[in-house]
Amino acid sequence: SATMQAAKSMAIRFLRTPLGKRLLAAQPLQADGLALQALAGGVHSPAAETIAGADYETIAVSVSSSGVVDLALNRPRKLNAINMAVWNDLADAFRRIDNDPNARCVVLRGEGRHFCTGMDLNVFSQMTALSYQETCDARKREMLRKFILRFQEIISMPEKCRVPVIAAVHGHG
Repeated sequence: SATMQAAKSMAIRFLRTPLGKRLLAAQPLQADGLALQALAGGVHSPAAETIAGADYETIAVSVSSSGVVDLALNRPRKLNAINMAVWNDLADAFRRIDNDPNARCVVLRGEGRHFCTGMDLNVFSQMTALSYQETCDARKREMLRKFILRFQEIISMPEKCRVPVIAAVHGHG
C-alpha cells in the first residue's frame, strides 16, 4: 500500500542519516563487554529469540535484509482493535526485537482500512467476568491494578524499544 511504501521509504531515509548509520554499524558487545551491555539495557545472546521467523496470531512480521522490521496489526475485519491476543503478541514481538541484534528500525502499521480503532470492547467484558470470580473487593482492585500495569508496560514498549519505531498510521478516527 502507499502508506507502507511511505513508511519504508522514511525508514530507509532514516537509516541513511548519521544516527541511522551508527545503528546499522552497531555490533553487539562480545562476552568481555557483557556487563556494560547489560547496564546499557540489553544483552544480545546468540541463543536469544529474534524477531525473524516469529509467528503470531494477530500480528504479521517480516524483516528486510537491512534490518527494517515490518510489524503489522493483523485483524483488519475487526479494524485492528486490540484484544488480549494482540496485547500478548505485541509484548512478545517487542521483546524479540529488543533481543535481535539485526533489528535496526521498526515500522508499526495496521492491515486493512484502519491503523487501529483502540481497545476491543471484549477485553473489558473479560476483565469484568474475571473480577466476578473474586469475592474480596481488595483482591478485585489488585487484579485490576495488575491488568492496568501490564497494559501500560506493553503500550510503552515501542517508546522503550532500543531501535527507532515509526508508526505508519492511516484510516479515519
